[in-house]
Amino acid sequence: MSDFGLLDPYVAIVKGVIHALAPSVLVIDLTHEIQPQDIRHGAFILNYSYRDFPKGGIFLAVIDPGVGSQRAGLIVQCRKSLFLGPDNGLLGPIIQNHREATCFKIDPRRVRQESERLGVRLGYSHTFHARDLFGPSAALLSRGIGPKEIGKPYKEPKSFVFPEPKLSTTSIEGQIIYIDRFGNAISNIPSSLLDELICPNRERPVVITSDHGFPLPFHTTYSQVKRHAPLFLENSYGLIEIAVNRGSAQQELGIKIGDKIQIKCRRRKGA
Repeated sequence: MSDFGLLDPYVAIVKGVIHALAPSVLVIDLTHEIQPQDIRHGAFILNYSYRDFPKGGIFLAVIDPGVGSQRAGLIVQCRKSLFLGPDNGLLGPIIQNHREATCFKIDPRRVRQESERLGVRLGYSHTFHARDLFGPSAALLSRGIGPKEIGKPYKEPKSFVFPEPKLSTTSIEGQIIYIDRFGNAISNIPSSLLDELICPNRERPVVITSDHGFPLPFHTTYSQVKRHAPLFLENSYGLIEIAVNRGSAQQELGIKIGDKIQIKCRRRKGA
């Protein structure tokens, strides 16, 4: 995963280095369309995507506005899976969600030595660590070389976590943390929290309001409302999402990242 896009050759170059060191490894592109230098965007995509992959995968994530600086390059070991990326908060949610996570600071010297032992001489650039550090490290790990062989224990990675929703017996307060290419506004509220709400009567539906002050109905699919009608639902990430059927919640409702939302029980007329 990266913010490199596909117009330039950067993605292919990194894959070329990986292939030189580990010719048989399977490389799956998660996305290379992360907004440039947007660590929050990358952290969301990585945190809610790795769960659908088999255990034992190696996740290489490069959104690196501090490339060439003194920031560390990280390997995060979580059970059987490994995550690599710059120490700028990109891997923060992964570390936060795995109490057993162990972090290592990549040692460029060791990476170069191991690569040369395999007959591959790495390039060197202050501006392309995906090619010269992270890609080779991922390839070496895929060959069974352990994190301790190319890194050193690292105890203070930079933290970045998404805000937690607030729950009471009658409402849930959260905020929009991601907007996808369809304009669907995804919140930090797990759909499982809906079961925690205590509504006086079952027939009183749960509704949502936001900073914009409009109530929205809860449905299970987009097509349960008319075309261009708004709704909220549980999305494939298991999070509450505001959407517009055949439209964009971002454009048509003016929703943006950081907007606060509230889920509560609707009061019937006269109640």
